[in-house]
Amino acid sequence: MKKHLLIGGALILAAGFASARTAQACNSISIMNGAGSPPVVQGNIVRFFVNGYPPEVDVYVDGVKVWWTYDTLDSFPTIFYAIGEVPVPYGSHTMFQNWENCTIDFTTVPHAPPPPQPPVAPTLSDVNGGVACPSDTLQWSAVPGAVTYQLWSRQTRPSIAASMSQIWSGTNLSRRVSMPRNWGYVYAVNACNENGCGALSNFNSINGGTCP
Repeated sequence: MKKHLLIGGALILAAGFASARTAQACNSISIMNGAGSPPVVQGNIVRFFVNGYPPEVDVYVDGVKVWWTYDTLDSFPTIFYAIGEVPVPYGSHTMFQNWENCTIDFTTVPHAPPPPQPPVAPTLSDVNGGVACPSDTLQWSAVPGAVTYQLWSRQTRPSIAASMSQIWSGTNLSRRVSMPRNWGYVYAVNACNENGCGALSNFNSINGGTCP
């Protein structure tokens, strides 16, 4: 199995070691990219933290040696810290460190699918050609993956509002709006799902007119 190694001092890696050990039973080895106890790793690359005393420290996964270090100077009692990673197939596994004679169980699973993206913008129109007498109906296209829709407006007559404001949220594809004669508003709608809301649609202007 392929292995990678990064060896550093205790002060550099102490903080990462403390967080990595929280869910583990072993003091000398821990899985850094797992969650839970026993840890579950998303993906088939397992990243581990190991520490021990020379002259030799070995790491085994499912009984196969995947990482080791050997200090010919036998610098005991100086402890060392190292980070390694190893590819493993999906499933249940064990990791063993010979210095402490400690084994931890872990599982590798495929990466979770990415969350759905916010929906695309709907297309907005109205029924009465931009005239409210005294009301008009806005309607918009359905968007695949949308859970709800938000309706936004900004006053344009007799005064001009600085920004759009949300005035409604729901699952319908239309909404009736009313306004006094000679008042005006611009409207837009966006679509939302569990991952957020998409961009606003085209803007639709409606003005209060004289009823026939």
